[in-house]
Amino acid sequence: MRSTTQLISKNNASIIIPVFYPTEKKEEAYTARMNSFYDEMKKSILAYCESEDFPKGAKYFAKALMDEKENALEIRMILRLRQNGKTEKSAELFHLWQDGVIIRKRAK
Repeated sequence: MRSTTQLISKNNASIIIPVFYPTEKKEEAYTARMNSFYDEMKKSILAYCESEDFPKGAKYFAKALMDEKENALEIRMILRLRQNGKTEKSAELFHLWQDGVIIRKRAK
């Protein structure tokens, strides 16, 4: 499997999500599931940024960092809501993927 990132930039959001490509036939279902997962995350962030609940003048940042582990891939999503030059809220999500399935997750 190959991976890269995709940048989605809007006035109130900057999102970098991972994108996966199969290198073998058996990986097609894996990569489709993984891409769907992060595409849904992107859609949820954009929906929030366009909602009435989104703070005026704020910007949402989401950034994926990838690290290959033994037969697995760890994705770390760094999420930040910034307003007036300050980070108002932040979170980190960790997903450890193996064969297209999350085998471990954690948030902080």
